[in-house]
Parts: sequence; C-alpha cells; structure tokens
Amino acid sequence: MPFLLGSGPIRRTLRYLKAGDLIFKDRVKIMEVHYNFYYRRFALSHLTNFMKVHSGMIEFHYWDIPQIQYANPNVQIVRFNEMMPNPFIRCWFEDGKDIIFDCFAKDRKSILSQLIKVLGKTKDRIKQEQKLAKSLEEYRNLACFGFNQETFCYCEIPGHVPCPGTCPLPKRMLGKYTIYKTELLESWEKDLDAEYPSQKQLESVHQWYPLAPKPGLRYQEGIDKPHLREYGKTMGHDISPSESYYEWVDRNKPLVEDEGEK
Repeated sequence: MPFLLGSGPIRRTLRYLKAGDLIFKDRVKIMEVHYNFYYRRFALSHLTNFMKVHSGMIEFHYWDIPQIQYANPNVQIVRFNEMMPNPFIRCWFEDGKDIIFDCFAKDRKSILSQLIKVLGKTKDRIKQEQKLAKSLEEYRNLACFGFNQETFCYCEIPGHVPCPGTCPLPKRMLGKYTIYKTELLESWEKDLDAEYPSQKQLESVHQWYPLAPKPGLRYQEGIDKPHLREYGKTMGHDISPSESYYEWVDRNKPLVEDEGEK
C-alpha cells in the first residue's frame, strides 16, 4: 500500500493531526486549493524555475491540509490541479462571498500564517469557546442536576417518581404508612375523609407488632456477667457463648447434699 511508505504515515497519526494551529471562523464553509504538477508531466529544463512557484503550495497541501481538515470537519476542502497558471487559495463564506489568497512563490509556512491571520480564530477565542462548550456539556448532562443545571431535580426526567412537593404520592410509597395494608391505603385514597384505625384495631388485624420485653437477670453478689468473664470477653465486642446465663448458674450451683455433709 503506497500510503504506508515514506512520510505519508506521519500525516495520519493522531498526535500530528492535533498539532494544527489553523481553526477557521464559523463563516468559512469551502476552501479551494489551486496548484500545478508540471514537473511530473514534462521533464523540461526551462520549466524547472517555473516549478519553484508551486513548490510551496505543494508542500502546504501535503503537510498542512490534513491538520486543517481534522481541526475543521465542517469545512469542505477541494483541490484543483493543472487548471490555473498561478497557485492560490480561495475560501467561500456562508453568505456566498469569497476571498482569494495569492500564493505565488511562497513557502508553506507563510501561506499558513496568512490564513491564520485573516480567517483563523485567535487563541483567546479558542479557549473561551472550549470553556463554553464544557459548561454547556455539563449543563445538558442528565446525571448533573440542581442549581445552574438544565434539570433542577431528578424527578423531572421521564420515568422517575415525581417529588411529593409538586405531586402528592400515594400513601403506599411513603415510609410512615408501611404498617398499613395496601387495601386500606387504596380505600383511604378514594375517601380522603376516612378515619385512621386505632391501635387496638391494628393489633386485632395483626398489623402492629409491639417490642418483645427483655428478660430480667437475677442479681447475685460477686458475680458480674459471669458468662462473659468465663470466656474472657467484654461487653459489646464479642458474641456471647452458646449457653445462656441461667444455664451457667445451674451448672455452677452447689449441691445441697454436699453442703449438709460439710
């Protein structure tokens, strides 16, 4: 493949394409490049000096056009060969007007600097547009919401539950109504003046479960949490042993017959 030989592959690398300095203004839509390749058709001695006129334009098209096309994807670039005696560049604007740049006997650096000076954006304007594009991207991002964003609340996105402040939610979606049955909640939504059931009614329907009372431990002198002391554990840091406190008391309780014999 011929484009993989010589200096051609360098022009197709991403690092080289991003190094371009020419970014056209928004009004530029078409760019025409005119130059000739006489030395390829005719190997005549009297045309060697004439080819120096087009050499700068040929190098400009070979090295700088890929960078310009990468930085300006919305601009159409057209090349015309063997049509005009002198090299030049013609740019068309969106209002139908055009401008012509004379490239007679100029090198590629002077051609590029002329285009940047007349139709290129300044560095300050490029930085300002990048900041505006970044802020606009953050503004339109659906994952970002709140102040100075396109969506103030995530409930504004279709498919999500609306805020209770703007649209009242059904009672089955609220946490304080979790102890009620769905049938009761639906009946209350139909009849807004219905009374709430009392605690006894909830207990009768087995919807309210009181907290189980904690069993009290018998106090004995000289014994402070013996089941924890025996296993070398502290309160709140380890799991209690398999046997309960009462089982430990029964296991260490002295027998009455032994006390009588003593």
